[in-house]
Amino acid sequence: MITSQIHDLKTGSYRYLPIIVAVFILSPLFTASGDYLAGTLVDESSGLTGPRPISGTPLLRQKASELVKLYGVPSGPPPVSKPVAYGKGDTLTFWAHDFSTDRYYQTTAICLAVGDHSYIFLEEGQEERVNQEAGEELLEAFERSTARDANRGIYDIIADVFGQPSDDVDGDPRIFIMILDIRDNFKGSRDTFYAGYFDRRNQFDPEQVPHSNHREMLYIDCNPLDFKHKIDKVKGVLAHEFQHLVHFTRDPDEQEWINEGCSGYAEYITGYLSLPFGMNFLRAPDNSLTGWRGVRADYEKTFLFIAYLAEHYGGEAMIKQLVKEQGNGISGVEGALAHQGEDATFADVFSNWVIANYLDGEGIYGYAGLDLPRKASATEWKQLPADTVDQVQPWAADYVEFTSGSNIKIRFQGSPPGQYLVQLVSKSGSVPQVSNFPLDLTNAGDLTISDYDTLTLVVARTFSRVGNYSYWAEESTSVEPAQEEVLGGDVPLASRLFQNIPNPFNSGTIIPFSIGGMESRVISLGFGNVQSPYLHPRVTLEVFNLSGQRIRVLLDGDVRPGRYAVGWDGKDQAGRDVSSGVYIYRLKVNGSVRTKRMLLLR
Repeated sequence: MITSQIHDLKTGSYRYLPIIVAVFILSPLFTASGDYLAGTLVDESSGLTGPRPISGTPLLRQKASELVKLYGVPSGPPPVSKPVAYGKGDTLTFWAHDFSTDRYYQTTAICLAVGDHSYIFLEEGQEERVNQEAGEELLEAFERSTARDANRGIYDIIADVFGQPSDDVDGDPRIFIMILDIRDNFKGSRDTFYAGYFDRRNQFDPEQVPHSNHREMLYIDCNPLDFKHKIDKVKGVLAHEFQHLVHFTRDPDEQEWINEGCSGYAEYITGYLSLPFGMNFLRAPDNSLTGWRGVRADYEKTFLFIAYLAEHYGGEAMIKQLVKEQGNGISGVEGALAHQGEDATFADVFSNWVIANYLDGEGIYGYAGLDLPRKASATEWKQLPADTVDQVQPWAADYVEFTSGSNIKIRFQGSPPGQYLVQLVSKSGSVPQVSNFPLDLTNAGDLTISDYDTLTLVVARTFSRVGNYSYWAEESTSVEPAQEEVLGGDVPLASRLFQNIPNPFNSGTIIPFSIGGMESRVISLGFGNVQSPYLHPRVTLEVFNLSGQRIRVLLDGDVRPGRYAVGWDGKDQAGRDVSSGVYIYRLKVNGSVRTKRMLLLR
């Protein structure tokens, strides 16, 4: 089977290779309408009044996915004594891809400019669209000066963050940047077009792989990409595609969502990312971070994640390590975090990221270098009760918002198997508080919250399959003395434990409870055990964390029947402040135990 695959590649009939045809048919990179939506980030908020640029790299990567398996990563230059150096005015013939027919063709180009790291070639016949001055400006951006840094070009910035590109293909350290009218059936107006691409076929020996130029090479469109009036967008495309070339030499089988997120980040760090951005993803955030369909929202979400990872977990060194990691996808992120000494898992980063997309606030729950065009969309409930069955994509989040309430009880149930991560964002004033919603081993949990302006339930799926879940929310009264049965003298009939007030809290809280008049102590009189109503019951009130460790003993002694309230100042037995989180408080009356949960937010 391997021999026949190699033979097919040598004949150029790769389109009929079974594995390639299967990838083409099953590829998720096409929408229902047949439009291919992949590539550089697009300003979605502008209404897309003009042509929509996309990249051809993901499609060509899918088609050539078997090349590395067949031949390995190119590891050495051809046996020549010295590479040919080209100058202005030299002409060469190159292979290029026709996206409208899915075939390769040859075209001739002339060299416009030469730098230390690149050649700029222009396809013959495109002189009206791209003049010598535009070619020189593109060279200047790639070699020496960008919108982000006047003293560093795209090449140096990308190389510093993602790694040096390999020069093992042809022995020439320069990148061939080919400007051409990419054949893509562009029809004008709001139609999509291929703004650029990196074709990994060019990294391989043409004796093995047909249509290879056997050079490090990038393709940039000039119709309708505008070199006369919007050349900064051209520079963004160049940064995007150059990252793909570098990533291939470092980790050729990286998953799509990581690779494309890095290319979006390349546009950002060179100063050529179109702003604002992110509208499509934030409008519909239940979009799997690790999934890939090739729609514009996918490019937005992956860029935002990579930018967030860099900002909060090690900076650009983290991204460089991520590209070097041989593990792919989540495994690669985990490896990079560990290598950089970050005390966090992928799930930790993800949980903070989904909150940042909703709050766009300060610190870990925001982006210091970005201003999101909107917060992540939420389902809003302004009246209770609320009762819903829904589903969430793997490694995605739903947001459920409850507004203006005093007391609310929320029950959540996720369908096992698999993991859910449920968080609460509580706003009572100007500073939001974030905490985990406690779930048991069956993905079920309930919590009562008091005194909030806005309360948001953030439901995330940290598993590889879609998850179904339900929630129920209703108004709740923290203390309900009217429901107690009483003995004479207003003494409660039975012992009860009530919800703490307030909840959540940040400095102190009150825990109400009652001791029933029918409680009694069991005593030994030497001839057997009897209950004596004259001895007050033994009562303990304790606070535990979710690991079952006892944090504080609030009460331990004999207590006469009646109603009581004990305060907790958020400190442990040694007088130290405990961290934010969910805590369990337990009332034990003789042998009877009652527990509830409370939420501390620092």
